[in-house]
Amino acid sequence: MFIKNFNIYFFFILLLSVNIAGFLLIKPFLIAIFMAALIAVIFTKPYNYLLKKIHSPAITASVMLCVVAVTIVIPFIFIGGLVFNEVSDVIIKQASTESNAQQSMERILNMVIHAPIFNIVLERAEAYVSGPELGNLIKNAANASVSFVQ
Repeated sequence: MFIKNFNIYFFFILLLSVNIAGFLLIKPFLIAIFMAALIAVIFTKPYNYLLKKIHSPAITASVMLCVVAVTIVIPFIFIGGLVFNEVSDVIIKQASTESNAQQSMERILNMVIHAPIFNIVLERAEAYVSGPELGNLIKNAANASVSFVQ
C-alpha cells in the first residue's frame, strides 16, 4: 500500500531527527553558551563606554578581555585558596588526633559523604551513571585516596 504524501512525512521525520541530533550534540555546551551570553550582556555597557573614550575597538576589546578575566578568575582563585586551606586544616587536625592515617582518612571521607552538598552532587552524578556503577566508582576513589595516604 502506498502512503499518500510520503515525501512530506519523510521530510518532517528527517527534520525532527536532525533537530534531536543537533540538540544532543549541543547539550554539553549549553551552560557555557548561557554563561557567555550572560557575560556579554553584563559587559556590553562598559565596553560601549570605553569605546567612546578610547576610540579603538581593538584596544577596547583587549581592555575588556582583561577586565572580564580578572573579574572571573580572581574570585575563583580566592575561593579555591579558602577551600584548600580548610581541607588542609581538617586533614592536619584529623592526623594529629589520630595516629592511624587510614582511620583519619576514613573519618574525613565520612565527613565529606555526610555533607549536604555531597547528596546534591551524588544525585546529579546518578543521572549520568547508574547506581551500582556509581557506588563502585565512589568506593574505588575512596580506596585509592586511602592507599595514596598510606
